[in-house]
Amino acid sequence: AACFSWQLYEAMCPSYKVTKDKTLSPKGRAAMLREWVRMLSTEADSAAIASLEAEIFRSLNACLSCKSCTYSCPLKVDIPELKSSFLAHYYQNRKRKLRDWLVSNLEGLAEIARIVPGFANLLLHNHLSAALLKALFHFVSPPRFSESLRTGLRRRNAKRLQLKKLPTDQTFSDKTLILLPDSFNASFDSEVLFAAYELLERLGYQVLVAPVLNNGKASHVTGIRDEFKRRANRHVRKMRQLASLKLPLISVEVVTRLMHEKEYAEILQQTPDYRVWSIENWLAQQIKSGCLDKANLGELPPGADQNFLLLPHCMEQCTDRRSTQDWQVLFEFFGLSLTTRAAGCCGMAGLFGHELENQTMCNDIFNLNWKGIAENHRGTLLASGFSCQFQLRRQGFQVKHPLTLLSEIIRTGGANMR
Repeated sequence: AACFSWQLYEAMCPSYKVTKDKTLSPKGRAAMLREWVRMLSTEADSAAIASLEAEIFRSLNACLSCKSCTYSCPLKVDIPELKSSFLAHYYQNRKRKLRDWLVSNLEGLAEIARIVPGFANLLLHNHLSAALLKALFHFVSPPRFSESLRTGLRRRNAKRLQLKKLPTDQTFSDKTLILLPDSFNASFDSEVLFAAYELLERLGYQVLVAPVLNNGKASHVTGIRDEFKRRANRHVRKMRQLASLKLPLISVEVVTRLMHEKEYAEILQQTPDYRVWSIENWLAQQIKSGCLDKANLGELPPGADQNFLLLPHCMEQCTDRRSTQDWQVLFEFFGLSLTTRAAGCCGMAGLFGHELENQTMCNDIFNLNWKGIAENHRGTLLASGFSCQFQLRRQGFQVKHPLTLLSEIIRTGGANMR
């Protein structure tokens, strides 16, 4: 079975790779879930069902919900989706962890914290708060809130869209596009959004910044599916409003971009009637079609003596291998050399890497491959996923998003390339 591969560069399956326990593989989990469904349908002995449910819960608790199996498995077994459905059933008659309610409401709390990120960090990042999060919620290493998106965009004179006042009667140039912040990078990594804005603007685009839309990812992962469906409906409805402007919709985060194609499509039983582009794919196509030139950029620094290494998010590895090629096209346009390497999973996988009980596995997965690569590429290391960057920094390594690097090059003429 493909999910039993021990190749470190393959994303599937991190929990199996690090434990060699077949019950922690997609095939093992799928087999247990099939038996569970069979037992429920035949009204098997309740004690036997409860025993199997306990074993399935143990196995799925070690699932990173990374979706590598969804895209890499020849049979397209979607364990994260099955996990979400199982947890919804499992907790019908059981008390949920406090942490589930905390993380499922995190986006709402983050809306408030984004207004005053400095104060939010003061409240969150101290010894008392860390101890309370660990003791009450089994939650560790919360990310720091970054610079206020509102403040940063105002300083850049960016035009922000309001859903209630969309300029539907306006005629836009063919160089106008919509940049989509998501609740995670708007809260914890606004730097990459600012970098994307600056890069697009210098390339001659008129950038309209969309409102931050909550995506409900945590509700899906924890199996609070009724709430996830409500949030998915709300999110898709607002996206359709933005799509009505008939402008390119550009995203910088792979996880939330792919939710439109997978989680939303599955829970709502319909394929989105709009397209969300990854920024690297959009720009690579513009370069290949000759729509971009360097006239607005000034003199660019030579990049022959700098070979940067990009470690793509594991979902990028699995869903669209052209993504790494697109990044290379973009770097070549700027006169820079970029090598990309599939490295498997970094071990963070969003929520998984913050759960206290998963710290050993999280670190062990990182040590399988990412640690050695990071040690050999200090100073030139790039990562495209927020979780990947967070994991690298937590492990003591410096890393940049490729957009941050490109923005710095444009802004400083290469002075801060490292």
